[in-house]
Amino acid sequence: TRMPRTDEQYRFFTMVKQMPSLAKLWDPFKREYDPEIVDELLGVTSHGTAIMLRFFLGVWRNDYYYEFDLFDAVQTLDADHLLIIKGWMADPFWP
Repeated sequence: TRMPRTDEQYRFFTMVKQMPSLAKLWDPFKREYDPEIVDELLGVTSHGTAIMLRFFLGVWRNDYYYEFDLFDAVQTLDADHLLIIKGWMADPFWP
């Protein structure tokens, strides 16, 4: 059965859908991701994609386990990706 998502989970899935290649890592109905797949992807993906994945994981988990680095993000990401982070920072939430 499908359990209703919280408002914060809805906001998260709306945010992460801006990067479809990363959105597919989350199962919105089970409300989970596969840590093994995430760890594998972090080892092979581009630096910018890894930064965004670490950001999304930090928001999802509400912790620093994946070591998102804001300074690295600002130095590396383009304006569109930084806009995702800035939008969250302006109104943070944790699913």
